[in-house]
Amino acid sequence: AKYKIKHITHYFYKSPVYESINQIMLYPIQDLHQTLHFQSIRITDSPSIEIFKDHYFNQLGIFNILKPHSELSIQSNIVVEVIPIEEPVLEISPSEQWKEIENLRNDFTLKDFLEIEDFDSKKEITEVVNSLIDKEKPVFENAFNISKYIFENFTYKQGVTTIETNIDEIWSLKAGVCQDFAHLLLEMLQIVGVPSRYVSGYICPKNHDLRGEGATHAWVEVFLPTYGWIGIDPTNNCLVSDRHVR
Repeated sequence: AKYKIKHITHYFYKSPVYESINQIMLYPIQDLHQTLHFQSIRITDSPSIEIFKDHYFNQLGIFNILKPHSELSIQSNIVVEVIPIEEPVLEISPSEQWKEIENLRNDFTLKDFLEIEDFDSKKEITEVVNSLIDKEKPVFENAFNISKYIFENFTYKQGVTTIETNIDEIWSLKAGVCQDFAHLLLEMLQIVGVPSRYVSGYICPKNHDLRGEGATHAWVEVFLPTYGWIGIDPTNNCLVSDRHVR
């Protein structure tokens, strides 16, 4: 699937800003499943963009505008191609998969993806996670089961949370949007020791059957033994495939 995506961020200031320093994270990931064919970034006053890679190898850009300005527009246009992904079939047994998951706790390259946050409802959430886990089944099937729990028990509702809403608030509200569902799935998977990471991107419109189409979106990738990273979208309870752009 090939998509053309336009992403515009527009700031309006109550009074002129004399110096603006910004970081942009608008660069699509390029790997075996996703190819960037074209990208242009247009910014007010056309400042130079310094591009570098962060700790997680994401490509970032930094720019600054020194002269006074009352508005700031950032526009990214991309053409990106995404290859469909099928549900993984691992050659090792479920018991071997869970044994490997245990071993991954000692893998320093995955340390950041196994750190559990500190929150008040951890005991209650851990009990729910333990009730959902069946280690006689594959790791991915269990991860999807937790996603299903969130999808069925939490209401997709805009305006009740912000980017700063924490796990305790999400758990109490039983509602939120994609970033909240992804945040919760991330913590629930890490409680059981499955390396997980937060992913942002877009869901591209097709049949208007997925929540969050045509806008920025968030989901989770889990690390599977002998396979690697694969995405689960708890907002739509689906495998991340060629409708999602990372």
